[in-house]
Amino acid sequence: MPKMMPISPSSLRMFDQCPFKYEARYIKKLFKVDGTSEPLVYGNLIHKGLEFRLKHSSGFDLLAYFQQEASREGLSHCESKFKSVVSNTSQLLSNIDRMMASGWAVYVEREVAIDGDGRVCGWWDDRCFMRTKLDALLVSPDESEIIILDWKTGKVSSINEFQLDFNGLALVPEYGLRKYAALDFLVDSGEVKKFEVEVDIALPKHVAADSYMQSKQCRVIQKIKDLMEAHVLNKFSAQPGRFCRWCELDKNNCPQKGE
Repeated sequence: MPKMMPISPSSLRMFDQCPFKYEARYIKKLFKVDGTSEPLVYGNLIHKGLEFRLKHSSGFDLLAYFQQEASREGLSHCESKFKSVVSNTSQLLSNIDRMMASGWAVYVEREVAIDGDGRVCGWWDDRCFMRTKLDALLVSPDESEIIILDWKTGKVSSINEFQLDFNGLALVPEYGLRKYAALDFLVDSGEVKKFEVEVDIALPKHVAADSYMQSKQCRVIQKIKDLMEAHVLNKFSAQPGRFCRWCELDKNNCPQKGE
């Protein structure tokens, strides 16, 4: 049986799209994400700049950082985009500054991990069962409110049910909350999508079917169980779909493309 790595929202979503691609990516290591493409370099630079801005509050010159790093990364032609990002995020960042001044805790690039019994654990612990990294986690002074902030580049929101429910399940053991707010912030346009997520079950690895079949998180829990079963049976079938055209696997590695 292939060793099962800690589940993340992205790995679970890939398994949902195509178990065969999941196996190729996470078990056989046949490919990895190209970290040199311009969109990814641009996105990483945006995330890093906003991370520094949240850590250093209003004393951090976000535009100067973008201009300096853009020159280093060969993205000087994106200067107008960086100026738009600074303008688009200005009001939200100022609001977060005020929240911090009133006692809200802001955790940047927050790593959240739980074990198979639904207990908080370390990101690299051997017993880690599922984990997720949050761009920013905002917690009210009495921990009665939680907001997850997700920075997104591009024109459309890529947040999805797996990510929303998965993050909620991962946060329950630490904070005990049954609901949280998620903000999907499209930095290139300034558009904000807000989601209110209710979590009605905590997730141990061995959760019984009758405990989650009526749950709001039923689909994501069932998919986690499907993933566990695929590892036990060592069976990861190819699943053709609309994402095939962008798949990193060629016809020599994918039975669907070889037909």
